[in-house]
Amino acid sequence: MTRRLAASALLAIAALALAQGGAALAHANYFRSSPMPNERLASAPDRILIGFSEAPDPKQSGIDLLAKDGHTVASGGQSTSDSTELALPLPGLDPSTYLVAWHTVSAVDGDPAHGYFAFAVGPDLPATGSVTQAADASGTHAALTVSPARVGSNEYRVHVTDGSGNPLANVTRVRLLITDLDRDLGTSVIVLPAAGTDYVAPGMELGLEGRFNVQLEVRRRDILDDLVYKMTFTVANAVATASPTASASGTTVTPASPSEAPASAPSSPIWVWLVAAGAVAVAALGVWAARRR
Repeated sequence: MTRRLAASALLAIAALALAQGGAALAHANYFRSSPMPNERLASAPDRILIGFSEAPDPKQSGIDLLAKDGHTVASGGQSTSDSTELALPLPGLDPSTYLVAWHTVSAVDGDPAHGYFAFAVGPDLPATGSVTQAADASGTHAALTVSPARVGSNEYRVHVTDGSGNPLANVTRVRLLITDLDRDLGTSVIVLPAAGTDYVAPGMELGLEGRFNVQLEVRRRDILDDLVYKMTFTVANAVATASPTASASGTTVTPASPSEAPASAPSSPIWVWLVAAGAVAVAALGVWAARRR
């Protein structure tokens, strides 16, 4: 009987761990939208539609559309026939870049989440230049070039080298975490695929005028800690400027001058699921042992 009680207790613990793990993931996060992030439209849309990973509370959730200078063009959010969606009707939009900021409170358990993405209406303007900023970490060197370095569409190009100046050979992932320092919009994450010896991706994450923190993370094979480089860009309608920033090695990096050249809530920790899986395994062994008796 004692063994059976122990097995029942272990099952209860496993169920509780799973319940806590599920609750930790209960956020109404961005899942899909129209327009899509980084989409360039020939004509202006008449609404913003966002689908979330679970139903948001429409009374505590909403969407804001911001012009590139930061002023609010439209705000609100209406439920649709799909409980996981919110829609924002729009006035007529001029050709430009627009930023969509969303915030939700989960209808499941009340957890908040927020994030942003940008889209553009009309043709892109000719490129005018680029801005490069560099930093060092653990004997490596990274340079990030943003072209054309203005509000709207940009190309992000990263070059990482070892202490001898050779391209870092054991890289498995390069990504940028971009955060608006002037507004609480969340963090946009961009993974840069390899392109020769560089890592390159386009995007509209610099969707507003202002200051942005850019954290460059480089993951290496068989090495636990990522290389982290921190940089700051000030973005205007014309050309961005890179501010001197303390690098990961603690030294101050002076950014290069602009040169003429053509051009959303934190995930849940994995330990929650590992604990739950371990508890289930232990409980299963306990039940098996009790039945053997």
